[in-house]
Amino acid sequence: MDEKLDWAIHIKFLCMKLSRAVGILHRLKFIFPHKKLLILYFSLFHSYLLYGTSIWSSSFKSEWKQVQILQNKAIRAICKLEPRQSVKAFLIRLKILNVARLREKKIAETLYKVSTNTAPESFMSAFRRNDEIHQHDTRHASQLVTETRRLTSSGFSIKFTGPKIWNYMPNTLRNANSLPEFKSKIKSFLMENIELDPNFFYR
Repeated sequence: MDEKLDWAIHIKFLCMKLSRAVGILHRLKFIFPHKKLLILYFSLFHSYLLYGTSIWSSSFKSEWKQVQILQNKAIRAICKLEPRQSVKAFLIRLKILNVARLREKKIAETLYKVSTNTAPESFMSAFRRNDEIHQHDTRHASQLVTETRRLTSSGFSIKFTGPKIWNYMPNTLRNANSLPEFKSKIKSFLMENIELDPNFFYR
């Protein structure tokens, strides 16, 4: 991140790392079996992709679109697909979330910690439930207040998109008994919604 709170430099560095991983997968796709290629994907590509996703992907989508392109190339290498072949069905088959859904998973996990009072104080004070503002007993009382964005860039921030993601989830998911249970359920939920418009939560 640079002095202007811009993640473009970090994303460029990340893409360099991911490009190397894609290159390795392509060189080995006709040598290693499918399962070993998957192991390589998670160790060389996914581990970098996962680190800080909910933060660096809070920049404009155009800045991290290249990350999604690289993930598509990695999946094509693993599944030995044509260069322009769609990877959506193969992401579902491999149970791998795309970049947008992965970001939403990490944000949802943070908000689960907020709901269970286990998040850092900086996050606890950033979100409010509807029933903290009014006392009306409605079906939306336990949902989070959606903030009004003042700048286009703020539409990608966790403070703006977080409540939208949280409120979109069914109560059965939000009321999971533990974080491991929630992580498992939120991944399944997002896999079921993997074809949701990538911009759905950022409008």
